[in-house]
Amino acid sequence: MRAIYKWSSVLALWILAMVPASAETLHAGMSGDAVTALQNSLVAAGYLARTVDGDYGSTTKEAVYLFQKDKGLTATGEADDATRDAIRRAEGAGYRNGGGVVYAEGNRGDVISDMQQRLQEAGSLQGDIDGVYGGDTVKAVKDFQRSRGFPVSGAIDEVTYRALRDINAGTPAPAVSSGGESYGVGDRGNDVKTIQRAGSARRGCGHGFPEGAGDLRHGRREQRDPHEAE
Repeated sequence: MRAIYKWSSVLALWILAMVPASAETLHAGMSGDAVTALQNSLVAAGYLARTVDGDYGSTTKEAVYLFQKDKGLTATGEADDATRDAIRRAEGAGYRNGGGVVYAEGNRGDVISDMQQRLQEAGSLQGDIDGVYGGDTVKAVKDFQRSRGFPVSGAIDEVTYRALRDINAGTPAPAVSSGGESYGVGDRGNDVKTIQRAGSARRGCGHGFPEGAGDLRHGRREQRDPHEAE
């Protein structure tokens, strides 16, 4: 019996050794290299339009959620093994209809106040301008997206951001400027590539984001409450 138990234990250990270890499921509130890799993949897959910072916050969660929803995966906003593999396979294979996520529910700050003001100007937001991307703002964004024929998600993606930026509001939405020209979400071309290369040279970063700026497609980092992950 002792011999049988010994060989059973050896067999069990061998089976465990042959099964690949599951990677940790990434979720909101996490940070580190694994999150950075996920964000890089989301940018390359066309689902994230924010500076890669290694923090799993609101926009990263929303980008993961929208990817899962579009690809028929269980939509949780958490990046398990299957989701991360699918995102990696989608790198460079296309671009999300509507573009990557710029802002999403949970974000807050002056830039969100600016977006809310523009939503009010468009007649989509009836509530207060408080700088908090909450349920009322999600509903307003969905209303605005429907009115423009955009993909309806409730998140401010690149197409939605550019349309809101064109609305006359008190303070212009942020944009990156170069040589007298202003560039914002969705802008493309040789001049944008030049800005990206210059930023990459200064920071040694493959994404070309100038120091102190956010994604070149929306101009600057979101101002955040210190307790917000993103």
